[in-house]
Amino acid sequence: MQYALLIHGPFNDNWLEKIQKQINKFQHKFRQIILVSYFDDLNLYKEKIEKLKLNNIKIVTVKDLINPSFFNINRQILCVNSGLKEINDDFYVFKLRVDQAVDFNKVVKFIDENKIITTNCYSRIDRPYHPSDMFLAGKASLLKEYYSLPFENKTHLMIELENVDLCKKNPELTYVPIAPESMLCRNFLQKKGWEIKNSKMDSLNALKKYFIILNSWNIDFRSKKIRATKFWKNSLILPHYFRALPFENGPIENARCFMQHDLIGENPTLKDLAFLVLSKFIWLFWKNNLANPLNKIGFKDKNQNRKRRREILKILPYFLVHKEIKRLNEKIKIGS
Repeated sequence: MQYALLIHGPFNDNWLEKIQKQINKFQHKFRQIILVSYFDDLNLYKEKIEKLKLNNIKIVTVKDLINPSFFNINRQILCVNSGLKEINDDFYVFKLRVDQAVDFNKVVKFIDENKIITTNCYSRIDRPYHPSDMFLAGKASLLKEYYSLPFENKTHLMIELENVDLCKKNPELTYVPIAPESMLCRNFLQKKGWEIKNSKMDSLNALKKYFIILNSWNIDFRSKKIRATKFWKNSLILPHYFRALPFENGPIENARCFMQHDLIGENPTLKDLAFLVLSKFIWLFWKNNLANPLNKIGFKDKNQNRKRRREILKILPYFLVHKEIKRLNEKIKIGS
């Protein structure tokens, strides 16, 4: 089997040093390494690659999109497809974000050429048809099918408002109806002729048929970014366990992720159980978790105060307060 590595993402997030270590460790060696870069980052990437002496990397440049759409789904479609065009259909591809790293040797042990490998990090149980898209591995031909989703013409705001409208019409919804991951997955399932029944059981059956979900601790899947707390930088990406409001007027979601054993019908190992407990503990004290016990004893989320301040400012003349309202809206949106 021939292997290829596809890396994508902006330069300011790059973790090429860590990725390089995993490339050097990979026992089978990569026939191709493709890095998809925005034009504005090209020279920066060239300098970095020359410094690291990664001479076997081919850089593919793309022009950034005016409409990245919902959580940058169009950017992901553009970058991944631009990289996949350079790769032979028969090659086995590891698709990796530039701010993350994984042990390729450990992933290889789980390969099934008829399925796509993903991780338990953001492969959601509470959202149907929602496998994680952060790290994927599969035959190039299969990943090309997966990313055959057309660009989304609607902007982020338009889709967010559409989600709000759907939630108003279905007040019992407990999850965001439209999400980038589920858009990719649903389109892929339709390409495969799968009859989508919009049920949790049907979602589970589809994931079992077409995906392999690996626990992050079994493949050493790590992130350069802080995922939950400031103490967790450069560490394993843990599955999500929290209660949160994704955006105003949306549903309050009880975010839960699949574990590796959920799809193969086996019992979790002691290692799995240990990391499961750790994951729940870490996310319990995440500042935006509505179930955070610290919020109940007086450590309120800053967003509460920001929203109150924003409503008071709206009473005042627009030209005096519009900049501050915009700043508050941005802070509220990211929840920082």
